[in-house]
Amino acid sequence: MKMSSMINSFNYNTNNTHIYPPNSLFHLFANKDKDKEGTSILIELDRGLKSQNPGQQYEAILFFPYLIENYPNNVVLLNTSILKLADLFRSANNFIKLCLQKIFIQIFNNNTISSKVLSQLSCMDEFLKRVYSILLSNDPIARSITLRTLGGIPHLIKDQLNIHHGIRNCMDSHHKQESAATLFVLD
Repeated sequence: MKMSSMINSFNYNTNNTHIYPPNSLFHLFANKDKDKEGTSILIELDRGLKSQNPGQQYEAILFFPYLIENYPNNVVLLNTSILKLADLFRSANNFIKLCLQKIFIQIFNNNTISSKVLSQLSCMDEFLKRVYSILLSNDPIARSITLRTLGGIPHLIKDQLNIHHGIRNCMDSHHKQESAATLFVLD
């Protein structure tokens, strides 16, 4: 379901007046005019990421691709957004990691960010370092989610030998899910 149709489904009631779920972030993108600056939207989304409520974290994560779609040429906003998501990936629980995996693949593979803008981003090495750090953890589920994340963005890791070495080390795992994720990456 596209974000705009999801927003529109919550946007109006039968009287054609605005209603939103309580404590929701839908109001950030409900207006079609672009007068709201991207940084103020990013601040609201960051507040959602820092929330202790997993539902608010998940909702904020879901709005990042929409933020990136609306402001594709704002390199500073893109760098900040990507690094915030990478930090959350590094410190979050496995459910949030799985949600972020899908968002990263959506952002980097569905032409949300053009290849021209992607080449201008200065944060990609730092992003990959933060995601790669999970491969060194003791949690096999987190490592398998990380492997699937890295496998979903192959054009970003093609020249990263340390990541290739980490993936190769995961081949020795005795955990079934991690082994399957390693095969997914190698495929």
